[in-house]
Amino acid sequence: MKNKNLLGKKIEDLRREKKISQGQLAKDAKLARTLITMIESGQRQPTDEALEKILNVLGIQLDAFYNLISDDVKEELTNKIENASTEAIIKMYRRVSHDN
Repeated sequence: MKNKNLLGKKIEDLRREKKISQGQLAKDAKLARTLITMIESGQRQPTDEALEKILNVLGIQLDAFYNLISDDVKEELTNKIENASTEAIIKMYRRVSHDN
């Protein structure tokens, strides 16, 4: 999920799983297709209202959606840590502990 915001990527993944085109999602959610494209590509963040409309069409509750994103973040961080060198892990730890 690098170089793409997690929210937009997850919306795209769910839309593709449901075999819905961007145009159909936009039509059903009563939003512009260009907005759907921009959200999925990370160029724009949806308003709360737009996100609610999108998730309604995709048939997913907001809390379930955020849980999916949370799981993706955990997986991505775990992969980064598992593949990082000891030196990189120490640098990350120092950065995080310095911020607190």
